[in-house]
Order: sequence, then structure tokens, then C-alpha cells
Amino acid sequence: MMKRFWKWVMILALIGGTPSFHGHASEALGLDVAVDPYAFFVGRVTRSFVDDLRGEALQDEASLHRTSPHEASSHEASSYEAPADGAPRHDAFQREAGPQSSGQHVRGVDLGRYIDHANRRITSVTGQAVWDYGIGVATINTPTSQGAAGVLNALPQIELDDVIIRSQNEFATVVVVSLDGEPLSRSSRLLIQAMTEDKPYGFVARPVFDEQGQTTGQQEIVALGSGLLNVRNIEATVLLKDVAEEPRVFSVDVNGYHPQPVQGELREDGFLIRLPSDRIYTIVERGPAASQGKATPLEAAQPDADHDASSGSVYVWWEAEDAESTNFPRRSGFSVNTMPEAAHLLSGGDWLSVDAFPTSLNVRPFAKYVIEVPEDGEYAFYVRKFWKHGPFRWRFDDGEWRYVGRDITLLDDTPLRQFVNANWVALGTVLLTKGTHAFEFELTPEEGRDTYIAAFDAFLLTKAPFSPRGSLKPGEKLALAEEGWWPFEPDTDLFHPTPIDLRHLNEPVAGQSGFVRKEGDRLVRGDGEPIRFWGVNVGIDVINLERPDVDYLARQLAKYGVNLVRIHGRIFDDHGHVDPVALDRYHYFVHALKQQGIYVALSYYFVLWIESEPFGLLLFDPEQQEAYRQGVRNLLRAPNPYEGGTPLAKDPAVAIIEIQNEDSYLFWTFDVARYSDGVKRELYRRFGQWLIEKYGSLDEAYRAWGTLGRSWEDDPEQGLMEIEGIRPIPWATGDDGDSRRRRDSLAWMVEAQRAFYEEMTAFLREEIGTPSLIVASNWITADPQKLEALERYTYAAADIVDRHAYFESSHVAKDNMFWLLQAGDRYTPQPAVRNPGLNPVKIVHNQGQPSMISEITWTHPTPYGAEGPYFLSVYGSLQGIDALVTFAVGKPGWESSWKKWPVMTPTMLGQFPAFALMYRRGDVAEGDVVLHETNSLKALLELRGSAVYESLNLDDARK
Repeated sequence: MMKRFWKWVMILALIGGTPSFHGHASEALGLDVAVDPYAFFVGRVTRSFVDDLRGEALQDEASLHRTSPHEASSHEASSYEAPADGAPRHDAFQREAGPQSSGQHVRGVDLGRYIDHANRRITSVTGQAVWDYGIGVATINTPTSQGAAGVLNALPQIELDDVIIRSQNEFATVVVVSLDGEPLSRSSRLLIQAMTEDKPYGFVARPVFDEQGQTTGQQEIVALGSGLLNVRNIEATVLLKDVAEEPRVFSVDVNGYHPQPVQGELREDGFLIRLPSDRIYTIVERGPAASQGKATPLEAAQPDADHDASSGSVYVWWEAEDAESTNFPRRSGFSVNTMPEAAHLLSGGDWLSVDAFPTSLNVRPFAKYVIEVPEDGEYAFYVRKFWKHGPFRWRFDDGEWRYVGRDITLLDDTPLRQFVNANWVALGTVLLTKGTHAFEFELTPEEGRDTYIAAFDAFLLTKAPFSPRGSLKPGEKLALAEEGWWPFEPDTDLFHPTPIDLRHLNEPVAGQSGFVRKEGDRLVRGDGEPIRFWGVNVGIDVINLERPDVDYLARQLAKYGVNLVRIHGRIFDDHGHVDPVALDRYHYFVHALKQQGIYVALSYYFVLWIESEPFGLLLFDPEQQEAYRQGVRNLLRAPNPYEGGTPLAKDPAVAIIEIQNEDSYLFWTFDVARYSDGVKRELYRRFGQWLIEKYGSLDEAYRAWGTLGRSWEDDPEQGLMEIEGIRPIPWATGDDGDSRRRRDSLAWMVEAQRAFYEEMTAFLREEIGTPSLIVASNWITADPQKLEALERYTYAAADIVDRHAYFESSHVAKDNMFWLLQAGDRYTPQPAVRNPGLNPVKIVHNQGQPSMISEITWTHPTPYGAEGPYFLSVYGSLQGIDALVTFAVGKPGWESSWKKWPVMTPTMLGQFPAFALMYRRGDVAEGDVVLHETNSLKALLELRGSAVYESLNLDDARK
């Protein structure tokens, strides 16, 4: 993930930004085909490449139709009817423009049959997905899944083949999904999933007005609220058509437990169900068991009160300020008296803190306690403390000291005042006997500080799983909700059987049938079964969790339909060294996911993890490349003790390996001026050698360019030819010498970047010896219309084409702290369902290669995150995107507050059961190619551009 992107924002502002993908692009290029920006929501959009210079096709275009493996198993999903406007079921490529106009060749269906701009309506080529963006309602209508998302009260009712939905909610999603894979009309078990909006309890935003007193459309956050999410009540009914016998209907909580009967009404036209206002999931059962009123397997396996994680669990809780003895001062800069308005957020209303205790003294701050343990056993140990401050060591009785450093993972977050937060962290497990025990901890000096800084609120020993939520003890709930909303406070999950559990979709062990591989432009498992990846991102903080928390997270993700986790974080240092403790945690994390049938994608290199931020350096610098190679060797070839010594390179659970994250010669950050003289010399030498190979000599290169209009820092006698960064190149379209030279530098960049990815792919295959699929990178360019196709051409050197895309809420962060949400921040509340251009679920596929979006989410503070899983599932399926990976999980269990990039929230993870099932099962038929562009490399390198490219769809951190 990018940080400090404000630098790029400033650059874009100075230059005037980048063009978007608009329908008039075809006119600008002189093409005959209308290239509509909403083509992505009709079917597949693809590109291929032809090398005019060599006269050869770089990809096979014998067939542009992709026969989806997912369609065959989706119960007639591939047999779709014509759209309502009478368009044929499959349009041939009806119109095309030849290379005489732009050097590119565009073919496509008549998109006007599917995209009605006058009535603001988009119909997929399959006819299954209809998007009325004028009123803000999107519907899906397949044999096994039907529903709607958006402004549902804009219509009196939404009628689909087997269901009718009525809702009074201004914004909601309601879908009905077959759980047994049979068509809805005859399925014996259905899931009705409904979601509205979530927000923190006490969240307040107000409209922003301009100088004339007119609303700007923005909202300003006045109060962030407390650490408890509220969900707006659902007000909706679902009519199941043509139901002659009354089914059994019950709702379950967010873990899928505690069923409650839901009343319905048998009518002439079907069975009407009024959805519970405060639950996401409603189960409908039909058949003999339902008619006879027999207990379901769900009811038979309910957690009983004695062992429910929400009540009766065995734990010991003690307050840090209640020490038997301590030398912590009575007052410090973090004492509760410095923030009296936050005292209620601390357990017991106080904590133990220090900030001016010199490390030079031969005395360390300490505290000692006496506790009573109720029974023998192994306990998970937690402490609530001040962020990552205060490295310390602890022990029970006279046991060995255990050290806790700054790299510990935070399990929740409660802001107390600016830059002062209380966070739970896990300290591992401890074996204790019943009875009295002594506990003590002492601070240890922190490198770079001459005083101790720390604060401790409370300690917890527990036998049951624990999901920290502020000062609440196990089983406690706040039960606070605003009018018209309900409190989202799930119990810790004990993983009993439930209809919403999707663990069965995963293999018993990930990779048990062999490595995932590509067959043409699709992915298959080792046994040849087609596979799609519904995934999430995690960072190193999550890798560093204690093992019980790792196991809990793995099981939770599998339950909600996840079968891929992208591990995105730094694991080796600038010299390629991997810390053995960090590697051990990494290995265990992969092992734990594997046991839940979850594959991994490894993302281990990003320039912003390196202090000097050497953008572009990995692409050409030998020293940087060797450090990188050494890090990859140390990571991928080390034996994994939890897998019998099998290294990650040979583990089939490692589905994907990414060469590098978010870097490119073709983005603004490639700026030669930032390099040292020695690095510049290496770059100039490479460009000079390339020119000699192309022209025969540097003198011939100068003759080819003609008169140069600026002073270039060349040293032809030494073979050194200056190369600039990308900034001026997109505008180098003239016939002057400087423009010709810059186009040559672009050609060098593209060839060199492609060669780098070819070389690194060979390194991973041959030296590292991994059969895992390889991703080159996933970044954008300085000018999508002119450069995106070239960037993706370089990615064709690897196996899968990847991109990053985000729904952005126009978040204007106070003090440019875009990764946080703070009072004073501004945002624009607008849903993608009313503006298709905001929908980030789109990709131009490289013909013949699988595609993925390895980072995507609906960023806060949008109130419309509920549309995210709908668009991911429906339009990801329609376009045949092979992997969708949301960003980012920060902890096990559910979030209790808004984070900038949400996953573990009711609107996101809470909707995974229906939407992950739809996507992975292939309920939505994959569309045929509706737009295809054959890209001439010669024309692209001449900066004639492309008619087919994506809009940026980046969050505010990446703009």
C-alpha cells in the first residue's frame, strides 16, 4: 500500500492530472467504434498486442470468446435470454476500426444496445445484471441468485424471476441465494441476506457550505463516535413466488447462531417474508423437515450457555493501576487527569503511566500483582496498553521473563486524545494452576529514547477465544444504538455448524491436489478443477499475531468464503536478510491458512518499505536487484518447520508470487533527478547501449533525432546517454528532435521493464524452483490513455495481469493524514450505484492471461460500503476476473470502529456469505468479449495511445 502519496498529488496538480476513460476517446483517435466507459459492465473488455516492428502477433487471437469454466457448474447460468431491448443473445463483433487510423485495431459489439445513456441504464450482455444508475438500483437475476442493491425505495417493488423485493430503505442490498446450488424455485434451503449502512455509534457529520451559503455536496466529520458500530435497520419484505407450502423461516445472528423464528404469510402469489430489522441473515427451509417442524442441524448444534464465548467463560481480569507494588509515578503526561473526558474509556477509569522516568537510572519502572486463577489450564494472555510504546518484559511467579517489543500487533484501537490510544495486544499463552499466583512486569529501555514512555490499563487471562473491544470484559456488551439502528456486537465465534459457513467450498487443505495453474486465461487447481479466488489482504502486523489468534482468523476467513490471503508486507531488509523469528511467524501463518483450505499470494517488495524510497531502482540497479534476490532466496527456500520442512517455493498452497508492488518506469515517481550520480551513470549506460543496438552507433541516433532543442547531459565517448523520468514523455508527440529522443527513451523503458519481469520470472522458476503463478506488478501510469497498454504489455512477461482499484469517497484528510479518519475531515457521500464511473470493479484483460485485482475496497468514510461486495461479486463474475482481494484485514474478529480500508465490518465481511458463494460458484454467467483492442506496439510507442483503458479508480492515498 502506498503512503506519502501527497508528493504525487502535488505533481498531478501541477501538471493538470491525467485523462479519464471517456466515450469520446474513439473520436480523438479517429476510430469508428464507440468506446463507451461503461463497457466493463456489459461484458469482458480485452486487449492484445502486435509487434509491427517484427511483423508478428504477440498473442493468439484465433478466438476472442472465453468459455468460462464457471458457467458449466452454475445451473443454466450460461443460458441467458436477450436483454429487454431486444438485443441478440450473442452479438458478433459488428463494427471495427483498422490500424490505418491510429495504429490500433478495435472491435466490439454495438454497445448502444446495452448502454442506454438517455435512460441511464446498463444491461449486461448476459441479461442477468441490470443497472439503473439513474435511480440508483442494480439487480441480479440468475437461476440461483437474485437480488438488488442501491436506492431500493426508489421503486415500489423489484420483481425478479423468483422473488419480489420491497424496501423502504434509501440504501440497502437484499439478495436471495440458493445454499444447496439448486435453482431458487426448487432449492430446499435459501439464504436471504440484507444489509443497509454501518457507522460508529455517535458519528456526526454536517454539510459543508460555500461562501454563498450553498451546499458543496461535502460533509465534514464533527465526531467520530465510539468504538461500537451501528447498522441501520432493514425495512424490507421478500416474496418467494409460486410457493404452495409454507416453509420454515428463521433468522440467525452474524455468526450464524441463535435462530429466531420469522413469521411469513402464504398468499396466492407466493410466500411473503418480512425481514428482521436487526439481522443480516434469514434462512428459508423447504421440504419434509420444514413441514414437520423438525429441529434443524443448526438448532441441534447451538452453543450452550455454559460454553458460549459470550457468557460463562473462564477468565481473570485485573487493573494495571491496582498493583501490589510499583514505582510508576502517581502522575504523568498521560495520566487520566490530562484527559478527563476520556476516563470512561479506560477500564476502571484509570491506568498506570510514565513519561519522564530517565533510562539512565539503574532502576526500571515496574509493577507487581497477586491474582487468583480459578482452574488449571492453558490461558491466553492479553494486556491493554498505550499503543506500541513501552517495550517490557513479564513473568508469572518465578518463571522465565518474556519480552514484548514495539513490533507487537494491535488488536483494537480506542483513541483517548490526539496521538494517545489504548490498544489490546496478545502476549501468547501461559500454563497456570488453580490458586494464587504472582505476576510482574518491568519496562525495558527503548532505543533512541532517554526516558521510559508507557501506559497500562488492564490485563486478561482467558481460556475462551477473546475479541477485544475497548474496556469491555469477555461477554460484556454496550448495547448502544441510535434510533433506527441496531448495535453490532457479535460474540466471539466458536465455529459451530451453521448454514452460512462456507468452509466447505475450500479444499480440506489448500493445494492438496497440486499447484494452481493457468489454462489459457483462467485458473485451475492442481486437479484441473476451475478456481476463482475471493480474498483479503493482510499485513505483517497480522502475521505477527499469536498462534491462537492466527488460528481463529484463518477459521473465520474460511467461514466467510475466503480462499486466498495476500500477505502484503516487508519480510526482508534492505540487504535481503530475514529475521528468524519473523520468518517463523510467517511460516506458521501460511500453515494455519493452509489447514483451512486458504491459499496465499506473497507480496514482499515495495519501495516505500525502504527508507530511501528508491522508486524504479529495482528495475535496473544490479546492487538493488542482488539484495532483492537474496531476500527472495531467504524467504522462499527456507524450510517451513510446520510443513515438514517444505519451503514456500515448493508449497502448493502458495498460489501466487508477486515480483513487486506498485512501481513502474511509467509512473510519476520514476524521476532520474532523485538518483545519485553513480546510479544515474548506470542508467545512462544502459540507455546508451540500447541506442547503439538500435541505430548501430550513437552518431546514428543523433542523426535520426535531428536537432535537439535542449541541453542533454550526454557523454557519448563513454557511452552515457541521458534519460529523463517519465514526466515529459506523454507529451512528446511532435516531430522535433527532443520528442523523437523521448519516444526512444519510452521504448527503452518498456523493453527494459518487460525484460526485467522476464528475468525475474525466470529467476523464480529456475533458481528458486517454484511452480507458483507469478504476477509482475499492479500499478498505474502517468497517462492511462497513452501508457496503460504498454504497462500491461510488460506484465505479460509473467502469468497473471494484476491491478489495484478502490472506491474513493473524496476524503479530504485533515493535516493530509489520509490513512486516518479524524474530526475535521471532509468527504463526499455518493454511491457508485448512481455513478458507474466510481465503480472500481473493472479491468482490461490481456488476451490469453488470467486477471486479478489484488487490492480493492470501498474506503471510509463512505456510508455506502454495502454496495461493495455486490459489485465485486456480480461484475467481477461478469467480467471473468479470476481473483478479487479486498484491502485490508488488520486483526482477527470484527472491527468495532471505522478504519480507512475496511474488511472486517458488517457491510463488507458481513456480506461475504452470499456474495462469495455467488462469485466462487459462478452464479453470474461470465460475459463474452464486448470490446477488444489489438494494440500495435509501434503505435503505442509513438504515443498514439489506446482507445481501451481503465479509469484510475484510486483511493485518496494513491491519487
